[in-house]
Amino acid sequence: MIVVNRPAQFFPTFVASDFEAGQPDQRIIIAAPPRCGTTLLASVLSNLGVRFGLEDRSWNIDSGYYEHPSLLKVYETMRKWHKLRAISDNASDYFFRQAVNRLRRLLVHVQAIKYPPLSSELPQLVDLAGYRPLVVIVARRFQSYALSRMKKESVDWEACRRDYINIYNSSLVSLRNHGGVVVCYEDLFDDERNRWMHGLSGIVDYEHSRIEAVLDRLVSTSRNQPFPELADAECDLVYGRLRECRAG
Repeated sequence: MIVVNRPAQFFPTFVASDFEAGQPDQRIIIAAPPRCGTTLLASVLSNLGVRFGLEDRSWNIDSGYYEHPSLLKVYETMRKWHKLRAISDNASDYFFRQAVNRLRRLLVHVQAIKYPPLSSELPQLVDLAGYRPLVVIVARRFQSYALSRMKKESVDWEACRRDYINIYNSSLVSLRNHGGVVVCYEDLFDDERNRWMHGLSGIVDYEHSRIEAVLDRLVSTSRNQPFPELADAECDLVYGRLRECRAG
């Protein structure tokens, strides 16, 4: 994991008293396609005390969580915006403003959000809602991501490939524009590759040892499963760029 283009003092200290007083104005966005480990990272942050506006629960490798219900409404509103963009500027602008307003009401109460299908749009929406986005990208190898997603969801290989390229490329742009970190999914399951915890501790102001203890508890009975190697040159290039942005 590597911190991009921000001095150390940029990273917020999420203390309850500061948050209740309306500070700081940064909001963490966990960005990645579906089935890339956003739920695990959200579970780690939530168990450390970062607020997602949801109840904590034990992490399950087969399920997703930490998508706030309000973000589903934002997603549905943004889908309407996408459909109307080519038809009517006034109508599409209405739905875009509505999405920003819905998100603004949520951001008053939470410190971090994730909604994988909205990963490309959330940094801009958070910015327009009056908060400073901090992007945390979870990078997973295309092969294991695609097989995991096709097993879990009714999507084909091409849809997986398209989402992988589009979401990660746009997230890299957001990382460059707003700052943040990249965590490799595979490193979350590797006891020898724990340098990413130092970068994460700089964001949430929790000691490395506390992050490690939470992660060990969440994944004590699950480890990354092996997948057959199914190469895709363009996706492998994207993953290579993501790995260049992480330490270790």
